[in-house]
Amino acid sequence: MMSSKSRKIDAARAASDNIMVEVNQARERLAGPWFANGYGVFTDPSEVRADIRAAIERLNHALGTVEAASWPQKGDYDDE
Repeated sequence: MMSSKSRKIDAARAASDNIMVEVNQARERLAGPWFANGYGVFTDPSEVRADIRAAIERLNHALGTVEAASWPQKGDYDDE
């Protein structure tokens, strides 16, 4: 039977994994590619806007997970 400490650590590990997935997806959206014309102006600002909004949504999901998780404390890592 798993201890409550083990369950807490497992849940925090899962939360950490989910956070990294969301953050990596945000990074991918922010990586473009976004194209500019000869004047250095985005040729499709709506695409840039959509990518930024999608990244913000992913980061908000990640932040929600950070805030909702029950993070282990130092003593939770000690053997019972």
